[in-house]
Amino acid sequence: MGDMKLYTSTNPDPNTARPSAASLTITVRLFAGAKALVGLTEVQIELAQPATVGELRRALSHAYPQLGPLVSRASIAIDNQYVHDDQSVRADAQVACIPPVSGG
Repeated sequence: MGDMKLYTSTNPDPNTARPSAASLTITVRLFAGAKALVGLTEVQIELAQPATVGELRRALSHAYPQLGPLVSRASIAIDNQYVHDDQSVRADAQVACIPPVSGG
């Protein structure tokens, strides 16, 4: 899978730093419009632990500004289950960004 880019999300403000200095790398598979906008089938996002789906969304939007409006409406699946933004994300999880489908 040669179509991959690593983005590191860092928080330079020590007042909002997380208690844990450890980080994890999340591989996110992109589908449909997300894949077309980025030009990649998957990307890697590095987040501080513990990480949530909401934080992953923000990091994706920051790393790929063209995804911003789409990511906010996309469904996120972890291990083949749709999840809410407060769901935690593990480094070994299978994560997918599935944009809304339109048409009829």
